Amino acid sequence: MATNSELVDDSNTPPAYDTIFSASPIQCDQSSVFSSRRMKKKRTAVLSRIRDIVLGPDFAPSSVVPNVNAYATALPATEFSKILQKRNIEGHTALYWAIVNNRPQALWALRKFIFGYYSSVCEDDLHIACIITSDHAIFSQLTLGVRNEDWYLGCSPDRIQVHACDEPTNQFNVVLRIGIF
Repeated sequence: MATNSELVDDSNTPPAYDTIFSASPIQCDQSSVFSSRRMKKKRTAVLSRIRDIVLGPDFAPSSVVPNVNAYATALPATEFSKILQKRNIEGHTALYWAIVNNRPQALWALRKFIFGYYSSVCEDDLHIACIITSDHAIFSQLTLGVRNEDWYLGCSPDRIQVHACDEPTNQFNVVLRIGIF
């Protein structure tokens, strides 16, 4: 008859139940959990303030630039840029609402915080806003559809000019200048 010491092979035996639960629990960095909650609260607060600027009834053009600058400092630059380019205000971007509600101070104050190219979502929204408002001037100033590599390739951007001819019949002329290599 074999004894217990002969049957047990210590190299392949799992640890005893008491040993597993007496070990120290997995430590979670609580600061990272709280900082992500804080960041989410900041994002929500900043988005709410931006919404007030582009949609709110109490629009004060003189306070837009200092307020936007203050909101931008509350978040990392890339985070603020992402917020501006998402359709998170009634299904559209903040820049869309600034154009549609004719708030150019808000548009340009927010625009300076978008780094690099517009996201495709933001660019589509800006196109739609310019079409809805028939604002070719803002469309041209935003340089929508013009990428920096066009300049590196040696070609100038295409230019479109629309000239109204006859208001009662809604006629117009369009001049297209298409650059080539």
